[in-house]
Amino acid sequence: MKNKTCMICKLGIRVDSEEHVEVKHYQTKDEIISVGYYHIYCFRERLRGPQSNSMLQAKAMQILNKIDTHI
Repeated sequence: MKNKTCMICKLGIRVDSEEHVEVKHYQTKDEIISVGYYHIYCFRERLRGPQSNSMLQAKAMQILNKIDTHI
């Protein structure tokens, strides 16, 4: 299966090997209007709402600090 793009963070999702969420929007029982793909983490954070943004920012800073030490 082809790689998909997360609708939230716009990064790729390896559908064959990576956990992900697939959301389908149905017009009727058999008619699909749209399909969206999300990373588990992105989808969970979107459902939790803005109060968890500080946790996301802290995690991003940890990653950036690790990158900075390797340069």
